[in-house]
Amino acid sequence: MFFSNILLIIMYLCPLGIGLALGNDKYTDWNVGEFIRIGKQVGGRPMVIWFALGGMVAACGLFNSSLLTAAEALAFISRNRMGPKFFQFRSPWFHTPIVAIAVTSTITCILVLMPLSAILRAEMV
Repeated sequence: MFFSNILLIIMYLCPLGIGLALGNDKYTDWNVGEFIRIGKQVGGRPMVIWFALGGMVAACGLFNSSLLTAAEALAFISRNRMGPKFFQFRSPWFHTPIVAIAVTSTITCILVLMPLSAILRAEMV
């Protein structure tokens, strides 16, 4: 675990340092795709592919983490008898709250189909 954290820090700091050294010094002016442009300057097409894959893996990890956090919250509410009991059912292999994950995933899929303005209006109510 310690070595994976060191590797993770290196994988984030090296491209960021290179990007700050070669790119626009004022990072607030960066636009979407700026990191990819700098990666192309530094390492060509392989670096662009590496950055894109790294971004996709990071986004998937962030989504999975968010999904499990929301599902664990539902399971916790159920365990404290403040919600339906079926939310606390856990997988015998992975010990994850599978019903809560399924419900959270379904809600996420529904929200993805909605326009952002409708989600924001529902949030404000």
